[in-house]
Amino acid sequence: LFVFLQWLRWPPCSWKAPGQPSPAWASWISSIGITLFPSLQLKAEPFPGLPLAQPFTVRGALGKVRGWRLPRIGRGTCTVLYLHGNAGNMGVDHRVRLYQLLTAKPLSCDVATIDYGGFGQSDGW
Repeated sequence: LFVFLQWLRWPPCSWKAPGQPSPAWASWISSIGITLFPSLQLKAEPFPGLPLAQPFTVRGALGKVRGWRLPRIGRGTCTVLYLHGNAGNMGVDHRVRLYQLLTAKPLSCDVATIDYGGFGQSDGW
């Protein structure tokens, strides 16, 4: 039985310093989950870090919404606003891989992503 826990900020990452990877203990916790529940094929990898990401904050009536802007690598003209849905946070492994794919050549897109209010690094509602 899985219970949705929006307060669980996994993987641990700092929205202020997105270039820093998750602390070493995050790898240990991930390996325990994978070992205990191999049939679930958990993909709870620690945050690898995004050195080029620039944090930003937008204030609203219900608190702060936090996000990252990831600049394109190479020449490009498109911008992607990535809204990740209602689970996890901006630093989840498959999302980080997508940011890297979108910003790299040949796509070379700017990417802006946020954590919704009450999720990840944004204030609750």
